[in-house]
Amino acid sequence: PDRRARHAVVVACAVVAAAAASRYRRGPRVFTKTELAAYDGADEKKPIYLAIMGQVFDVTAGREFYEKGAGYECFAGRDASLAFVTGEFEKNRTDDVSALAGSQLRELKKWVNETYHFKYVYLGLLEGHFYDRNGAPTAAFRHVASSIARADADADALEEDQARYPSCSSRRTRETRTVSCRDGRVPRRRAKPGGGDRCACVPFPDATPDVGAPY
Repeated sequence: PDRRARHAVVVACAVVAAAAASRYRRGPRVFTKTELAAYDGADEKKPIYLAIMGQVFDVTAGREFYEKGAGYECFAGRDASLAFVTGEFEKNRTDDVSALAGSQLRELKKWVNETYHFKYVYLGLLEGHFYDRNGAPTAAFRHVASSIARADADADALEEDQARYPSCSSRRTRETRTVSCRDGRVPRRRAKPGGGDRCACVPFPDATPDVGAPY
């Protein structure tokens, strides 16, 4: 009898382990938009969920921000990633961020990593713009990731350039704007990685046309 009991325990443990392994292989839960909408804060007895960049979070701990009538209620029960960046809470309640530039997508990624993963409980993924029904990244997700990577590289390059050539001091009146530099540096127009330009203070010996035109 003891042997049969031990065997039953071993079998039960194996079943539990197999179930856990199966859940691990399946990966995170994938919500549909209908499932997520059921947690929009309308029912005070239910938790509040939202998604950002296709990642679902339990934000019940911040109920005062996301419940009905609160300032961020538009984010509850949906993925309104576009509105996170644009601030157009009524018009941009969508997960389609294809209109955003790389720098804006970089800002959105910071919301995910520095706010939601830090403050709230991660639950899984949302079927939609970023992930398919199996939780696999979509072509749109890969495009967003590529854009963010380029924006990260541009930001790093700009930081290095600013360390070498600090930004000019600026003084503006109603009619004019003047720029100046100190310590023997002169204002030059430097191209910014990713587009645009800035006023940079360049040491006079380095102030060649290759470094930048006079500002």
